[in-house]
Amino acid sequence: MDRLEVIDLYKEYEGKALLNGVNFHVDAGETLCLLGSSGSGKSTILRIIAGIETPDSGRVLWQGSDISAVPVYQRNFGLMFQDYALFPHLTVAENVAFGLRMHKYPRQAITQKVNEALERVNMTSFGSRHVTDLSGGEQQRIALARALASDPHLLMLDEPLAALDRSLRVEIQEELRTLLQQTGIPAIYVTHDQEEAAILGDRLALLHDGKIVQCGRTEDVYRFPASRWVAEFLGMTGLLEGTVSSTDPLGVETECGLLHPQLLPNAASPRPGEQVTLLVKPTHIKPEPGSISAGTITGTVEHARFLGDHYRIELHLCSGTRLKFVSSSPLPPGQEMTLPLRAQDLLLLPE
Repeated sequence: MDRLEVIDLYKEYEGKALLNGVNFHVDAGETLCLLGSSGSGKSTILRIIAGIETPDSGRVLWQGSDISAVPVYQRNFGLMFQDYALFPHLTVAENVAFGLRMHKYPRQAITQKVNEALERVNMTSFGSRHVTDLSGGEQQRIALARALASDPHLLMLDEPLAALDRSLRVEIQEELRTLLQQTGIPAIYVTHDQEEAAILGDRLALLHDGKIVQCGRTEDVYRFPASRWVAEFLGMTGLLEGTVSSTDPLGVETECGLLHPQLLPNAASPRPGEQVTLLVKPTHIKPEPGSISAGTITGTVEHARFLGDHYRIELHLCSGTRLKFVSSSPLPPGQEMTLPLRAQDLLLLPE
């Protein structure tokens, strides 16, 4: 079975550890989204996998075999850069055919594969045009066709939609998701856009301080962020500080009162007196006017922004924390709200 494994990658840059023991894998037919802030080393990981750069230590395995000594052109990994790297003096078809010519494919096979690749991205009528005559979205599709033309074992995409406007980016995200599912090619998709990662990724791998700090199914990562950093990076704002008052049941004293969070799967129970961070997860919470009762916290509506088909509400909690959530209807600024909480609405985060 096709499987890429990255094991203990180390890479220094300007005397500092850029990658400090990176580990993850990608299986056949799945898309792994590699998320991290700018400069965290995401693109460097792709270049090491492609063979363009060499790690200071660590291994890259394909189907169980170490490919560290395999040259770039023999790995047959497709790599699509953020700037597309198309040749302006060549036609669309010549751009798509470039890698095939470098691999010395027969002329007839090149023509067939170019046509198939352009058909995959709905650009069959553009073969004779020069890439300088194309829009940004069309150039993106041609770059993708070139990456797919040689039927790569693995497809790597380095923030390919970053330069597109939002409406076009959303459109191509859906096309790309469908295309990856249809081809079954394992893919690594690098992005710093959490929404894009959630749309495209079967699994997420979050890179921080040179390591993968959490890797798992997209829904699992969002439901159970493994640390405060992960929660904040994914845009979760409802963080409360507290002290563990009891362990059975688990109780945490906060500025908003006594709360009863759940633990992460397989997490060790904290000790009484321990300082902890709670995450208020707005996914299932429905604010409602009402009096304070057990298992609730209160807040004041600060903003209600209309975002097309929903409202983004910002609530100022009793502790000063700001909680953002989605509502189908507007809530007036200044209104006092009560949040009824269940255990699954509160998560105790490891430090």
